[in-house]
Amino acid sequence: MAENLNEPTVEGKMNGSVVVLTLKYDEGALNNQAERENLPSKVRKKYLEMVGTRTTPASCVLVIDASEAGTPLNRAIFDLRQEVQKHKGKLFCAQYPKAYWQGLIASQLLRLPDLSFEADEQAALSKARAGGTP
Repeated sequence: MAENLNEPTVEGKMNGSVVVLTLKYDEGALNNQAERENLPSKVRKKYLEMVGTRTTPASCVLVIDASEAGTPLNRAIFDLRQEVQKHKGKLFCAQYPKAYWQGLIASQLLRLPDLSFEADEQAALSKARAGGTP
């Protein structure tokens, strides 16, 4: 990442009927307790902002632009999945940091329905557009 992101940022866009969120942060950004605690609500709020008052299903692709992961990110994914389910959508995560897969496996997130982890944004978006099961 070229820019210095001392705190996580969440950007959102629509790709057809799919909400695409990009979560960016630099290594060490989640060392701050306030940032760790605020990450789940920051991601959830951006999703809700993008969904607005839609009544149709709103699946979501969460692109993770970071080199580290852990409990704060896993909590954000879990909370976002619950919000996406309320909107009758599915959550597709892309680019989860490979070095942290063991923690992801231990977190049991991989066992949850309506949630999948893809290698990149395009693969996640393809699945989301197709309405496929994660």
